[in-house]
Amino acid sequence: MKGVIEEMYINTSRSGKDYLTLVIDGEKYFLWDKKYFNGLEEGKEINYDWSQNGKFKRITNIDYDHEPSQEPTQKVEPLPIDRKTMQMVRMSSLKSASVILQNAQLAPEQKSELTLDLARKFEKYIIEDNHDEEEI
Repeated sequence: MKGVIEEMYINTSRSGKDYLTLVIDGEKYFLWDKKYFNGLEEGKEINYDWSQNGKFKRITNIDYDHEPSQEPTQKVEPLPIDRKTMQMVRMSSLKSASVILQNAQLAPEQKSELTLDLARKFEKYIIEDNHDEEEI
């Protein structure tokens, strides 16, 4: 297929492996092979192959005017999260943690501490936008 990269940003899986999220002609794809990271940029037209893995589209090959290397020369930064979005993520994480622990038989101080710990784990998962390679 041929398409133009509209957006791209880097993510890290729970196992610590970096991958790129690419939006090409309005469709979201995931790229795991680092040899293709170097030379990709927003606005660039590429030829690519992809395969479906569950609900995810995974790029399997890219052909463009660049010699693939093993490591990227430029770091693609994660998307920034604004204050309002961060507040919404925290509220959602706290609510979810509270629901899970609502019937826990603990002292109020213990329950609130455990709720905050669990909410922070949810928040970290959401903010890092991590997915295991096997899921994508």
